[in-house]
Amino acid sequence: FFSRLDKGADLEKLWKYWTGKVKVYLDTMSGIVTLQVQAYTPEDAMKTAQAVVDLSEQLVNSISNRSRSDALERAEAEVKLSAQKLAQARQSLVEFRNANVLIDPITKAKNIGELIGQLTVERLQIDSNLRSMSGVLAADSPSQRLQRTRLATLDEQIASLRQKLTDTKGGDTVSAQLATFEELELNEKFNEKMYTVAQAAYERARQERDKQLLYLVVVVRPTTPESATYPQPALSSSLFFASALILWAVAALLVAAIKDQAI
Repeated sequence: FFSRLDKGADLEKLWKYWTGKVKVYLDTMSGIVTLQVQAYTPEDAMKTAQAVVDLSEQLVNSISNRSRSDALERAEAEVKLSAQKLAQARQSLVEFRNANVLIDPITKAKNIGELIGQLTVERLQIDSNLRSMSGVLAADSPSQRLQRTRLATLDEQIASLRQKLTDTKGGDTVSAQLATFEELELNEKFNEKMYTVAQAAYERARQERDKQLLYLVVVVRPTTPESATYPQPALSSSLFFASALILWAVAALLVAAIKDQAI
């Protein structure tokens, strides 16, 4: 009667009653948790202790699964985001190539450079021929006029090609296209690398999800007690009679003192 829980007890009273009947002792050095349950019968104590162990194991598994699932979800979100950025970078590169009707500005610049070199060599040969013929033929001879016309044409072609390579006033030169192309290509490579990293992280998270990271190891299973710890009738009775004797002695002394004062 004195130790039971009232039927209409609220949650706070239930929690207070529970903490009074179920004791948990933690050894911080070894990490071992000792559980002690007090009940009215050995069977009830055994069932309660086993239920606490089972629920604790479920809680540990739930925390572990949630942690691994959250990590996998975050990794999957990173993969999707990286894939979107990579797709955008590649689309920007495709739009640049379509707008400029150009696959690779580097190759175009190389071809123009080679063409300028060839035209320059041809110009040097024509210029050398003009110098050698200047002392033999007249300046207005058809041969020299043809050579000078050819030389002027080469100069125009070389100037035009150089203007295609670099021109401060033009925005469609190879140098301007090359700068934009390299920026887009670098952005594509960077996003491709980030996508690879995100995929690797996702794969690691997927593998970790299949592993059991947290365990609840029961060192000693809950057992049915063979003898009752409480109540202790002999000790309780002795303490009760001793307390009653002390109270009687105090009361007797007070009564005797009062009588002496009255006399």
